[in-house]
Amino acid sequence: MRAIIYDHKLSNRPSLECYVSVSYQDNDCRLEERKDQRKNGRKYISINEFPGTTEIFLQATQDLCNFSNKICYNKSVKELISFQDISLWWFYEIPIRINYNKYLKYKEGLNKLFECNDITYVLCNIIDSVLLDAIADCCTERGIAYEALPSKNMRIRSIKSYFEYMCYGLNFVSDLIVSRFYNKRINADILIASYTKYWTRFNITKDVSKDGMFEDIQKKLDDSGIKYIGIEYNDETFIGYIKTRFYKNKYAKGKWKPLNTFATRRTLADAIAIYKNICSSIEHLSFDRNKDKFILKLLKNHIKTSFFLISEILSMKNALTSIRPGAILTSCEYCKMGRAATIAGNQSKIPTIALQHGIITPVHWGYIFCKSEKTSSTDALNSRPIPKYTLLYGKNYKELLNRSGNYPEESLIVTGQPRYDHLYRIAGSMNKKLFMDEHKLKSPLIVWTSQGDMSEFEARENIECFLCLLESIPQMNLFIKPHPNETDLSIYEPLTRHQNVVLSREIDLYKLLNVCDIMITKNSTTAMEAAALDKSVIVLNLSREPDIVDYVDEGIALGVYHLEDLVPAVTRLLEDDSMLRWNRAKYIKGYLYKIDGNSSRRVADFVQRARRAFCEEASKSS
Repeated sequence: MRAIIYDHKLSNRPSLECYVSVSYQDNDCRLEERKDQRKNGRKYISINEFPGTTEIFLQATQDLCNFSNKICYNKSVKELISFQDISLWWFYEIPIRINYNKYLKYKEGLNKLFECNDITYVLCNIIDSVLLDAIADCCTERGIAYEALPSKNMRIRSIKSYFEYMCYGLNFVSDLIVSRFYNKRINADILIASYTKYWTRFNITKDVSKDGMFEDIQKKLDDSGIKYIGIEYNDETFIGYIKTRFYKNKYAKGKWKPLNTFATRRTLADAIAIYKNICSSIEHLSFDRNKDKFILKLLKNHIKTSFFLISEILSMKNALTSIRPGAILTSCEYCKMGRAATIAGNQSKIPTIALQHGIITPVHWGYIFCKSEKTSSTDALNSRPIPKYTLLYGKNYKELLNRSGNYPEESLIVTGQPRYDHLYRIAGSMNKKLFMDEHKLKSPLIVWTSQGDMSEFEARENIECFLCLLESIPQMNLFIKPHPNETDLSIYEPLTRHQNVVLSREIDLYKLLNVCDIMITKNSTTAMEAAALDKSVIVLNLSREPDIVDYVDEGIALGVYHLEDLVPAVTRLLEDDSMLRWNRAKYIKGYLYKIDGNSSRRVADFVQRARRAFCEEASKSS
């Protein structure tokens, strides 16, 4: 049997016996297949379910650990791509693991396809390059002939990737130019390593004069007379970066500096030399097994663009030399800026402190890794670098990292979530009616906080699900709050045509949650925030995969896993949510410690204690 495998809408349909759509629901093809079934026996197969999420995550984690330890040219892969006792592997391992995880999931689904169907030839019309590699490897391993059609969409995606890289270069150069106007000669007690997006997209209150992650902590440090400086990594668009620089100079003058403030001519020259050396060290690297070839391909693609990262790591080291802080505070310590700050701080023996970034699950890319893998707050070459201290929302996260991660118990500190101090203030003083009137909101109000990482198949099913909800409960009002990383919002057009649907980012999310009747999401932290505000939650997961976060298992949310189940779930909770209400207090205690408005104070106090201990130790040594 000859088959075509595709992951998007086909403009031309070749005359083959089998159509296989992957992560894409081809309704047109399904209808055509039904019409012509008796005439030509055409077969339609949809692969949208990939079982074994946890097992595949663990396999991907173990495989990458093994790969990084492979010896080539008398060095491990980690050592081949290292400089100054820092391996770039730790910066690229997570994006590689995410794509390798996809690769394994695709292979799992494709192997079942080939086992159940006598397919002798495969024609590929694919946009997703990871899927294309999985198909090629499956066919090669099984001796099946395959052919890949030149895809216009694939070419467009390649051009887009090249354009994104050029934009990144433009941002880097712009940052270098702008940063020349900042004074690098400054001393501070605390260095805060942050990201440009925290000022804009992650600012819950939408107040332009506030950093979304650190503002409340900074205020507590100000109250204690502690001098600090914020160093930020530019992860915004060019326009977004210029806006952020303007607002920070206006509302937080002297509190933030671009990371590239500490880039020098010597830094750039060293970065070029290191970049060339690392590229040449893996240029001729090769492996025999398909999975190792795939991982190597991903790694080489990252190394090709590693000049900027190398320069930024060197700039961070320069920043520590110039500022000489007594402690470093960061968030998203497994992202580029957080990782650079953690490694540079650890090498300088400065206490590094990380705020928990989002919900931690047993399959979290940043916090859960191979049990056999060593972690260290000193070694960034052969051991996974972690902060000296990780400040967590609640005791349940501490237990999870003790059980599933390789974190030393003494490094895990429970403080609560600083951003949720705003929740405490809202719950105690907000005028709900005034807020509803100002934003022209009406009850019953459903808030849907979407996710930016769904497949096209799942996204389309979500839209259909909400269309059914609007039709079934016409008096319902729906507010759609897109994820900060979503840029293309056109998929919501079928919903926004309804007069009682609002799509917007420009609103205080916590206030919105405080006035809603039901909050719907897939696995966002907004479910936790809604529970803290005593709101009903529905987990809408149409991915055919298990829930990543245990909101349903913990009893604070109803789970909806089929399109037809959303309407009954909403109707049920609008009438009575008592089955969820009594679980919320227990959940908050385990996962959020306390909603008392003092989490920022606990974080600030801990940072000050760590700084004092460091200074006392340094004075003894001298």
